Amino acid sequence: MNPEANGWGEYRKLVVHELERLSNEIAGLRGDLQKVDRDVLSLKIKAGIWGGVAGTILGVVIRLIPALR
Repeated sequence: MNPEANGWGEYRKLVVHELERLSNEIAGLRGDLQKVDRDVLSLKIKAGIWGGVAGTILGVVIRLIPALR
């Protein structure tokens, strides 16, 4: 029996094409996810720095209040 006679050859090409397309989309999504991970890490670092600065300023102000009375 000839596999081409029942249309399997065309179907096989379609399946391979779809698998390649999906593989490319997944690779693109991985790249996007890595960018999001870097952005989240950057935001965590900035939040930590700003939290430290705010805490330091608040601590200095609290220490100065009794001295100003």
